[in-house]
Amino acid sequence: MVAVTAHGENRLTGAEQTMPDINMRYLLSVSLLDGVLTFEAGHDVQRMTDTKVVDIMNRIEVRADPSLITPESPRQGVIEFTTKDGRELRNHVVVVRGAMESPLTRDEVEAKERDLLTGVLGQEKTDQLIAAIWDLESLKSVRDLRPLLTL
Repeated sequence: MVAVTAHGENRLTGAEQTMPDINMRYLLSVSLLDGVLTFEAGHDVQRMTDTKVVDIMNRIEVRADPSLITPESPRQGVIEFTTKDGRELRNHVVVVRGAMESPLTRDEVEAKERDLLTGVLGQEKTDQLIAAIWDLESLKSVRDLRPLLTL
C-alpha cells in the first residue's frame, strides 16, 4: 500500500478524475511503474485504464493533513510505503524540488526542457533552443529565438 498525505483530494484531484495530469493516484502509479514521470505519461488518457496502472491506483490512499500547509512551505507532503514483507518506508518532503528553496540543477532543467519540448519541436530545434537559452546574453535580440519556437 502507498499512502500520500498532503492537501488531500478534491473533485479535481480525486480518484474519479478522468484527466490523468491532475489525478494524484494515476500520477503516482505511473511514476512507480516507470521510475520517472514524463509529460507524455502524465497526459496519457488511455493508460488510465491499463490494468497494471489501475491495480496500483487501487492500492494508493490519499490523506489530507491541513498542518502540512504552512506559509513557509505550502506544498509539502508525506509518502509512505508498506512493502509486501511488512516494512514501512516514509519520506516527508518539506520543500518540493524546483521551488526557489530547492532549485533544479542545470542538468535537471535541461532534462525537463527536453521532456516538454522534443515531442513538439523535434530533437534538432529543441537542442538549438536550449543552447540559445543558456546563451541569452549573446543574443542581439530576443526575436532571434522566434524561429526556434515555431513549428
